[in-house]
Amino acid sequence: MGESSSGTNSTSTGADAHVQRLRRRRRILLAAIGLLVVAVIVAALLPTLLQRSHRNAGATGALKEAAFSIQSGIQRWAKRHNGLYPRASQVNAVDLQVDSWPLNPYLEEPMTQGKGPGFFAYRLGPSRRSFTLILYDEDGIAVTTKSGP
Repeated sequence: MGESSSGTNSTSTGADAHVQRLRRRRRILLAAIGLLVVAVIVAALLPTLLQRSHRNAGATGALKEAAFSIQSGIQRWAKRHNGLYPRASQVNAVDLQVDSWPLNPYLEEPMTQGKGPGFFAYRLGPSRRSFTLILYDEDGIAVTTKSGP
């Protein structure tokens, strides 16, 4: 009886080891499938993320150019008016005599005063000898340019 008992125990141990190997292979296979799914999702989204990053870089450059163009017009206006900066209502292509008024890079329309992506705000200092020009990026975050004392 001792032999048959140890024989059964030996078979049971061999079966347990086989089951453990199968379970380990199954875990490895499931992990590999999970990694494959993640890789496929990343591969599908990568072009979109890269395109958005490129578009944001272009819009950021357009905002910098717009800030320079508007600020230059404001500075030229002040030179013609004894160093006084224009009122907010005068910050436009006609009054500032800006030939090529910048476009809102998100709307592809002439940039106007307001809050939101691609708009700008102009704040005149109390003595009209300083101003703050604020442009808003795609996320509505203020990008500020200051001038004057």
